[in-house]
Amino acid sequence: MDCRCPEHQQYRVHSGGTDPWCRVRVCGQVHQQDWSQRAQSGVRQTENSYREGWQLLHHDGALQRQTHPHCDLDWLVLKSLCGTFLPTEEADVDLDVPMSTQYTVRAGRDVEVFIPLKGRPTPGVTWRRGERNIAADTRYTITSTERATTLLIPKVTRDDCGKYLLEIENGVGEPKIITVSLKVLDSPSTCQKLMVKNVTRGKLTLSWEAPLIDGGSPITKYIVEKKGSTMKAYQMVTDECVSTSYKVSGLEEDIAYFFRVSAENEFGVGDACETSEPVRATETPGAVKDLVMLDSTRSSVTLQWTRPDHDGGSHISEYVIEKRNENNVSWTFATTCKRCTCEVTGLQEDSEMNFRVYAKNEKGTSDFSQIGPITVMDFIIPPEACLGDYPNGELAVRVGQNIHIELPFKGKPRPAISWTTDNKTVTVLGPPSVPVGPIHFDEIKAQNVIISWNEPKEDGGGEITCYSVEKRETSQANWKMVCSSVVRTSFKVPNLVKGTVYQFRVRAENKYGVSEPLISTEVLAQHQYKPPGAPGKPVAYNVTSDGTTIRWEAPGFDGGSPILGYHVEKKDRNSLLWQKVNSTIISNKEYRVISLLEGLEYSFRVYAENNAGFSPVSEQSKHALAISPVAVPEAPGTPDSTHLTGNSITLCWTRPRSDGGNEIKHYILERREKKSLRWVKVSAKRPITELRHRVTHLTEGNEYEFRVMAENGAGVGPASGTSRLFKCREPTSSPSAPTVIKVS
Repeated sequence: MDCRCPEHQQYRVHSGGTDPWCRVRVCGQVHQQDWSQRAQSGVRQTENSYREGWQLLHHDGALQRQTHPHCDLDWLVLKSLCGTFLPTEEADVDLDVPMSTQYTVRAGRDVEVFIPLKGRPTPGVTWRRGERNIAADTRYTITSTERATTLLIPKVTRDDCGKYLLEIENGVGEPKIITVSLKVLDSPSTCQKLMVKNVTRGKLTLSWEAPLIDGGSPITKYIVEKKGSTMKAYQMVTDECVSTSYKVSGLEEDIAYFFRVSAENEFGVGDACETSEPVRATETPGAVKDLVMLDSTRSSVTLQWTRPDHDGGSHISEYVIEKRNENNVSWTFATTCKRCTCEVTGLQEDSEMNFRVYAKNEKGTSDFSQIGPITVMDFIIPPEACLGDYPNGELAVRVGQNIHIELPFKGKPRPAISWTTDNKTVTVLGPPSVPVGPIHFDEIKAQNVIISWNEPKEDGGGEITCYSVEKRETSQANWKMVCSSVVRTSFKVPNLVKGTVYQFRVRAENKYGVSEPLISTEVLAQHQYKPPGAPGKPVAYNVTSDGTTIRWEAPGFDGGSPILGYHVEKKDRNSLLWQKVNSTIISNKEYRVISLLEGLEYSFRVYAENNAGFSPVSEQSKHALAISPVAVPEAPGTPDSTHLTGNSITLCWTRPRSDGGNEIKHYILERREKKSLRWVKVSAKRPITELRHRVTHLTEGNEYEFRVMAENGAGVGPASGTSRLFKCREPTSSPSAPTVIKVS
């Protein structure tokens, strides 16, 4: 907006400050101008907006309008004494100064985000993380000047990664927002939603979601650990899990376990996610769910529910239903059933009944689920046809024209339908009757089932065009369509989940509609053959300091299905935990185990796998010591005599050319008389460790020969060559000089 006063140049005063007064320097003197009257107009001013050499003409809007009636601007009126004016500039990032908006840093280090600024008046800054202003957060240090703003984040962690928003404005133009991204290289955060599923005897499945923060590096694996509820320390289950679920086996039935899972990337292992409650690998089932009344008659009530979340580690053998009249206090037994639908009969009409249902396995019964009170009565809906489309029950047609009448009706039980004309029965066209059961299971496998049935007794006046097949897990209430265009009375249901209990239902269809369903009994999706027997006891050989080879025999019983392969587990002597060795199935009956720790003794066991599952484990092997292989030493040099007497001889020999990779402990010396065939070990008070030895207690005049052997940690090496014969006798000497005889 421009002022219409021709005498004066007028400038709007801009400011990012909030003080209700300003300081204006005029001719070297400082004046304070009270702006309380101008606060309503939203005008603010800071000290930096003035420069020496300006003269304040007016500061009161009312006075300004009296002096200059044509000026309707509620602004300060300034006159430049030096002919210059400091212009305004929109707030923005100063791109002439080096800066970055992308930061990648290792955890534990400080991060300083520097953003250069420009603009006049000086821009105001606001740092945010998401929608939160972090200026008041003591973790962050924000430093701002006329030319820059700095955000300091000390000792960053994975929780600091993400985007930070900087908003700058100075009243000129629109505010600017700068986005700064921070990537922290750290171990992953905690895994999410750790759950226990599919609890069976000695086994259960853990599942979880990946951490929300991967620490700036892909997660390479997960570490799964367990501990008994009364123990303090966790034990390793596996440190090689690459998916977000793991099947834990080998659990003891009488111990309740806690579990925890940690994610690992190249920077380390993240915090662990733990189960909140201990879980026993076999226990009573959970309570049934979604208990509802399905139907009622004058003497019965039909109840329906869904299976418990877990069966407690053993198969649910039956469901127990109890009943109680509303007027009674005690509960009485009603009936048992094996399905999730049951009709309780023998009830009194119009009585008010309560029911509760238990799931039962070999360990006992679950907590109950209760429903009631329910009035025992027959829900009868009288037959009734809707004649809304046919006023007065009449239909006018031309002679020779076909008649097509659709007449909606209702009733419970389903009414019988017949049409008559002139006392003649008319064929009723409608959906076919229910297919004739029962549904047969011609083949049952873990992933598919072949079912068959018979055609309906009544086709409804039209040819059966097809059948529809649906399936339902007994733990679920909803049915899922498998195929709606089956043309024969048999069908192979695919894509089943191994170990899940299913029900199937079949409907017949013609051009007039679809029949009521024929429902099968429950069936368990599993192979009809059995897991194989245990393999033979493994034998370890070719042992080195870091590996060994083991071999074993195939099971004597393959369970009726070919053996797919084998799995190997190892355990050192001082450990209680068996560790799986192979990552993929082993097709041969021999395997090289590596990554052993030198000096530890290991044993091994093997189990087989076929299409039905895993065999029991084999008997564990003998312990094998992981050390570098050694051999017996070679033969020493042939012994020779250095001194001979009538009953002794001193022998010496040379060292073997090879000690077999291990230090020689001592030597074994043997002798044999000339006419004997038997070698006799030379006895010694101490082991012979030097390359010489004096053999005593020999018989003078006899001839002897000798041989020597070296012994190390691997055993006794071969004998040396046989020495020549030595005869025991006293050594002889040359005669002395004649004695001189003097004759007197």
